[in-house]
Amino acid sequence: MPICEILKLICKELNISQETLARDLNVSYATMNRWENNKAEPFSYG
Repeated sequence: MPICEILKLICKELNISQETLARDLNVSYATMNRWENNKAEPFSYG
């Protein structure tokens, strides 16, 4: 499942906004918006 769908599902299941999820993940709203609209993907350093 693409990250954009997972983020939308999380917001729906928790009944929270993109903005709230962004704050909780400590990322900007713009970043969250790009993730949810499949314009960018989060990545990890490993």
